Amino acid sequence: MVKNRIKELRTQKKLTQQGLAMAIGCSQNQISKIESGKSEPTSSLLKSLAHFFKVSVDYLLCETDFRYKVDVSEAYSNQKFVETYARYAALPVKKQALIEDLIDALSPEEND
Repeated sequence: MVKNRIKELRTQKKLTQQGLAMAIGCSQNQISKIESGKSEPTSSLLKSLAHFFKVSVDYLLCETDFRYKVDVSEAYSNQKFVETYARYAALPVKKQALIEDLIDALSPEEND
């Protein structure tokens, strides 16, 4: 469910609801209502959340278990990528978070 994905991502980043709300420009009350299942996020809020957490909107909506949007035809033509991603996907969430932190640290836009 959307509420679970958002809460999971928020807690992985060690953010409070207020901290997440401030980071994406909404109210803590909105985040609380979404995480409690009392309301659904708007499309613009979903986009903001996806951008902030660096995941796809499909992942937030539980349409896929793949966190990142990839060109499927290109990805599947590259067997090494598929094998590496399968290994990553099989890791516990905490280890996936460590890998994501490493990728963020090595990302060119982070080092500029």
